[in-house]
Amino acid sequence: MLAAKNRPVSQKQAEEIAEDIEKYLIDEGKLLVESTEIGDLVQQRLKKLDIISYIRFKSVYNEFKDLKDFQKTLEEFQRRQNEQIDND
Repeated sequence: MLAAKNRPVSQKQAEEIAEDIEKYLIDEGKLLVESTEIGDLVQQRLKKLDIISYIRFKSVYNEFKDLKDFQKTLEEFQRRQNEQIDND
């Protein structure tokens, strides 16, 4: 997974993401799946695993329109991080 290159995401973890998504889609009985749905599922899992990999993936997959889109994503994560710190 290119988004996770030089990040603390192992090949095994990347494979587990793919297997998890495949299992989810099979369990849901989906025979045809749009690439946008797969991309969204990958983003959800990367977000939990490594924020930098997630942002890299999102920047290509969602094609940030401008710097404001990119900044909005960063601010969202900063807010979530602060909430987690406050809850700990």
